[in-house]
Amino acid sequence: MAAKNDITGAEIKTSALSKKGRENFDDIFAKRTFEEWAEIEKLPICIDEGTTIKTKISYSEFLEYVKKQ
Repeated sequence: MAAKNDITGAEIKTSALSKKGRENFDDIFAKRTFEEWAEIEKLPICIDEGTTIKTKISYSEFLEYVKKQ
């Protein structure tokens, strides 16, 4: 038996992604390099010359790193 909302009595269930959600799925869950996120956010990158950051990270990981700086 599925759970029900106590107020509305409606069944609580996961709904399908909307059209907008399907179109933006990759942007929402994308993993990019630090350099790519910095370029999207128009932030200067302060790393040693010739150094690149190749590990792909989520946007939340990028924001966490930026807040620490």
